[in-house]
Amino acid sequence: MERSDLLYTSKIFFNAAIPLLKVVVNDDERIKSSFAGSNAVIQIMARDSDGDQGTYLQFKDGEPTMGRGIAATWDICLEFSSLSKFVAFFTGNMLALPKIHGFRRPILLAKALGLLIKLTALQAVDAPKSEADREPLVKPPLYLLPAGKTPTKKAVPPRGAP
Repeated sequence: MERSDLLYTSKIFFNAAIPLLKVVVNDDERIKSSFAGSNAVIQIMARDSDGDQGTYLQFKDGEPTMGRGIAATWDICLEFSSLSKFVAFFTGNMLALPKIHGFRRPILLAKALGLLIKLTALQAVDAPKSEADREPLVKPPLYLLPAGKTPTKKAVPPRGAP
């Protein structure tokens, strides 16, 4: 993948797709209740020669908020050694696994990995049979449009630009 495509794709994931974790938490009562009262930061980052990139999910008293960049401190960190491995993982290559930091909080780690699995379930090819299972699949793509538009416009120059 060309460097410009890699940067563009990573911006979409960091600024639009991964922030859907907040939507997943807020829309799934089981997941939301599992984080009730939690205070934690879950960092997802990729190393890059031009500066590390990242997004984090922060819980304050169980309420999720998203942050861009690298958090000052974190409890769980999924660290990809490069942008290409980050993009490969989030486009379906499960062999491009991140280095995982945060084994001191195993329950939080299990919840964080469960969230990522739930996020990948949004890429389902076959529509779920029940209405209750279909509903959570509708809202996230609608969030992708405005969330990804501004950062991606800034990430890549217009076609034909020098």
